[in-house]
Amino acid sequence: MARGAGTRMCDISVDVSAQTVMSTEQTTQELLLQWAMSALTEVMENQLEAQSNMIRELLLQSEQPKNSW
Repeated sequence: MARGAGTRMCDISVDVSAQTVMSTEQTTQELLLQWAMSALTEVMENQLEAQSNMIRELLLQSEQPKNSW
């Protein structure tokens, strides 16, 4: 009987270890997802700023008097 109890304890230990690995993988995936979202947000913000600057420049150019030579 003692042998059966020892085997059961080993099975529980392996199961807990498997859950820990799965939890670590999930945490890693979540961190990678957060990093990717952050990088994508930064790229989008940079693009928005560049577009805003272009529009601002076009508006300034359209307000300047045109030479009618």
